[in-house]
Amino acid sequence: MTFKKFLLFVLGLGLSALPATAETLRFDFKGEVVRTNDGTLQNNDVASIGTITTGDAVSGSFILDNSALTGGAASTFSNSSAVTNFNMVMDGLSFSTSGTGTATLRNDHMAGSSAPLRDNFFVRGTSPTGPTVGGLTASILQFSVGGTDTSVLSDTNSPTIQQFLDMFAADTIGGSLNFISFSDGSDARFEVSELKISAVPLPAGGFLLIGGLGALTVLRKRKRQS
Repeated sequence: MTFKKFLLFVLGLGLSALPATAETLRFDFKGEVVRTNDGTLQNNDVASIGTITTGDAVSGSFILDNSALTGGAASTFSNSSAVTNFNMVMDGLSFSTSGTGTATLRNDHMAGSSAPLRDNFFVRGTSPTGPTVGGLTASILQFSVGGTDTSVLSDTNSPTIQQFLDMFAADTIGGSLNFISFSDGSDARFEVSELKISAVPLPAGGFLLIGGLGALTVLRKRKRQS
């Protein structure tokens, strides 16, 4: 095999290993608890759930396969395996979900017959591992951003990082949909004050592709000089 053929082979490997659509993203968020309630239909506020109370710090992160999220106007799209490594720390207590979590994207979604249209995005992980809180086990972790600004999501492509950040900037419902719930139905809800989204580094295929392209460039320069 000649050197040129070898480079083309490397390029082929790189292209075959790259994801076909949008990138994988990492979300990191921080905030604080704004409400603890007993989980009944009336959502009665309680002073605390175990040691968790209003004002406690919250942080967390998850990995999103963004290529799994597509939807046009007036659509709701869910993917039951788009989220991995979902973890959350509340009041210094660490919780994490094993396996995958669900990601849901809503574009021009109407929550009820009289509710305004809204764009929002949320992820959910069930059966998390972590300490008991006041004798209760955690049952759901959920993170959300979104609001009534329906200009954020406009097409059928997976959202860009900027679109996610725009939903966060216009967020009017996250404080109601961010929570850790527990085995008796009670939950601690929180608002997010900081959100960072970053692309996960290229997979091995990406490095193969970059390396192959670089080597081809060098080869072309040598041919021009000879």
